[in-house]
Order: sequence, then C-alpha cells, then structure tokens
Amino acid sequence: MMPDGKKRKVDAERVASFNKNGIEEFFFYLAQCDLKAFQNKIRLWEAQMLSGNSYHFTTLSVHENIAYAQYAEELKLLLEQFPNRFNDFKSMEDCFNLFASPTESDVQNAPIHLQMESV
Repeated sequence: MMPDGKKRKVDAERVASFNKNGIEEFFFYLAQCDLKAFQNKIRLWEAQMLSGNSYHFTTLSVHENIAYAQYAEELKLLLEQFPNRFNDFKSMEDCFNLFASPTESDVQNAPIHLQMESV
C-alpha cells in the first residue's frame, strides 16, 4: 500500500526491461515513496505531540513535564523543510507515477520519449 492509502502495482516486465537510466529513475521512485511515508509519519507525530501523546517515543515517555508543544513545533519545522530539500523528487513525480502505474498515469505528462511506450 502506498503512503496515500492507494494500492498500486509495479509493472514487473517494465521494471525488468529498464536500462541503466531507467533503474536510476526507479530508485528515485522508491525513494519518493519512502519520503512521502516519512512525511506522513512526521504529521502523525506532530499531531500526537500536540495531544500529549509520546507513545512512539519511548525514551521521551519516561520523562516528566514533557514540552509537547516544543517537540510538535520542531516536527512542524522539519516538515516545512521537505519541499526545499527534496525538490528533485517532486519535479520527477510524473515520471515516477508512470513507472508505478503506467495505465493510470497521464501520458501527456510523461517524458516525450516514453509517451508512446506507455499507451
């Protein structure tokens, strides 16, 4: 299951037929999935910190007088930095989606040299 909650299948034949550049693009796709999942975790942790829940932070849980709002603010700042730090992945999102779900992707957004192959 993908971070957005949708199930997606990767076309194994397409992945197997990638040339060297295709493999690199596929690894970018995998990294992008991990980044989205991590962003979702940060959002969850931020919400939990705001509600005074440190369940996922066992070391923090043993302390008293925890500054939950301060930790939530740090998580918020971290999340705000993602667009700047990982802009390369965002610019390749259409290409990643093409490889992840070729039949569901917008062919016109694909790189021109891949458009006919993806129809």
